[in-house]
Amino acid sequence: MAEFYSEKIVKVRKPRQCEGCGQMLDKGDQALVYSGKFDGDFGHFTLHPECREAELAWNKMADTLYDEFISLSELEPDDWQWLLEDHPVVAARMNITAERIAEHQEEQRRIREYHMEQARKREAERTGRS
Repeated sequence: MAEFYSEKIVKVRKPRQCEGCGQMLDKGDQALVYSGKFDGDFGHFTLHPECREAELAWNKMADTLYDEFISLSELEPDDWQWLLEDHPVVAARMNITAERIAEHQEEQRRIREYHMEQARKREAERTGRS
């Protein structure tokens, strides 16, 4: 839980990495800076405003707004479609494309098929069938 918290839009004075997408914020870019004391520890974070908007939207949708807050960088590949559809600028910064989503889905399909085939083999061995 936050003991205190501050959030504001600033102009970046020196390059720094966005905590959301991982891309660099250049000198002169607008950024959202938030800081505070969370669970006894001080934290200071800088994000693109669009990344913060996407992060807040995700947590609101997932109902994880407080102690279980999920940062944008922690989104699972299964959540990429939502990001691509609802926050395409942020998805582009994170190199999330329809092609990457399709590749991930195909990889997941191959993994499921492999595990099903292994299960069939074990069952055949267990029952004495080859």
